[in-house]
Amino acid sequence: DYTSWTVSGNPAWLTVSTSGNTISWTAAPNNSVTARSATLTIADKTFTLSQSGATGSVTLSASSGSAPAAGATGTINVTPTPSDYTSWTVSGNPAWLTVSTSGNTISWTAAPNNSVTARSATLTIGDKSFTLSQAAFVPPPSATDAGPVNGTGTSQTLTFRFSHPLGFQNLDVLNVLINTALDGGNACYIAYSQPAGILYLVGDNGPATLSAPLTLGSTATVQNSQCTLHGSGSSAQGSGNTLTLTLRFTYAASFTGSKVIYTAARDQATGNSGWKTLGASQIPEPATTLPRTDPLPQPGITTTTHTLTATYRAAGITTAWLLVNSALDAGRACYVAYFAPGNLLLLRPDDGDPAGITVMPLSGTQTIENSQCRISAQGSSANFANGVLTLTLNLTAKSGLAGANGIWTALQSTTNEVSPWRIAGNWLVP
Repeated sequence: DYTSWTVSGNPAWLTVSTSGNTISWTAAPNNSVTARSATLTIADKTFTLSQSGATGSVTLSASSGSAPAAGATGTINVTPTPSDYTSWTVSGNPAWLTVSTSGNTISWTAAPNNSVTARSATLTIGDKSFTLSQAAFVPPPSATDAGPVNGTGTSQTLTFRFSHPLGFQNLDVLNVLINTALDGGNACYIAYSQPAGILYLVGDNGPATLSAPLTLGSTATVQNSQCTLHGSGSSAQGSGNTLTLTLRFTYAASFTGSKVIYTAARDQATGNSGWKTLGASQIPEPATTLPRTDPLPQPGITTTTHTLTATYRAAGITTAWLLVNSALDAGRACYVAYFAPGNLLLLRPDDGDPAGITVMPLSGTQTIENSQCRISAQGSSANFANGVLTLTLNLTAKSGLAGANGIWTALQSTTNEVSPWRIAGNWLVP
């Protein structure tokens, strides 16, 4: 008959009611990540109720993202629910994906993907996930695997090879440019569309104007002021990774002298080989003038070490120059000068600065070198007779010259006349 007991101690989140000898309680949802408890006092006894904290959830600003093969950075914003939910973590990132957090912002950095296979990673963030996909590396096309290309005469048929590591079908526009310098104006400049199988000749003013399309093997021709491109005798053949392009030209009477052959290839994605100095085209000149230099007797070199012979013509010669590089540039070049009065050979340093020139007599067994080449006096010589200097150099190309290079020559006569630089040959250094 003891009926005076009471219930006390319940906080606001805990509702308590009594009916006879039964106490009913209702705990409201706990939206905090912190557990809580309450102790009820019931007459001379106690009852303790414990309620766990909220598990918590997050909302992400994005559930997926992408990165190019070159690498990228990005962020993900995290909104926790409830707002004091701070126990979320980030997991699942591989070594190529760096992840850091600051407050509710996750920063990620994808390293460059040098593989031809795409890759992905899924980050687990609290109770959500974020998947990052990175594109595969697509190697650029090549326009230099044919070796040196050289032509002589007013009519020439030249063959070029272009390649793509994923198959020649991935090639898009292939270019051949013949001129005294890398200039699309007033040049014999050809564009071949691999997908369409059509040739175009660029107009005198450069790529802004194109000829009518020329079908390979047809009897049609297209021309500008420098050359005529013939469909007959021109062809394209693809196999595996390689496309072989054969072009038949006739040069205009005004387009004469020593010309550089440049090539470039673009693929159907974003790859581009860039322009390469692939060869030389020697077009007969209507008259010979002095001073001048001649084409090399062996215009195309493909070995690392070569005994190179160049000829220079003038009544008397003070200095003869020879430069091997991917462009007519003294920097990072094998840039040699022969000083005839002293029978001396001079080599410019890597930066091309004349102040750093090294000198050796063109006799004995000495060598001079920079990062591009080494020249040995042994096996080298200079002979002048009947207005012709024959300069023979025992040259070794180094890794600094790897790839396609032109060989340019020029001279200064004893009357201080200077010949124009001309491309005398080319060197594809393994």
